[in-house]
Amino acid sequence: SEFEEDLKTLSLLPRHLRPDGILLPKTEDAKHLKRLNEWIDEAYAGKSGESSTSMDESGKRREPCILLAIETAKGMVDLKDILKSPWGTKRTEALIFASEDYC
Repeated sequence: SEFEEDLKTLSLLPRHLRPDGILLPKTEDAKHLKRLNEWIDEAYAGKSGESSTSMDESGKRREPCILLAIETAKGMVDLKDILKSPWGTKRTEALIFASEDYC
């Protein structure tokens, strides 16, 4: 996908320095959200040679939330399908409507 290089860069960070949230810009299709969720599953599964995953105060695995930026007409039209996809609400915590892109 278009953001594979970004995901590779994030993978290089030690777990304790990885972000608490990831903004997915110009979300237009569920496949973008699917790929980001797959990366989170892989990056936080402990397969990268690190001894343990990061845990929050309650002992749960700490993973980033996803913020979806809707910046195009296609993204707005397909938003319902994006959110109804199997990945639509897995980690999504916010929708951002970037109205300045419509002006």
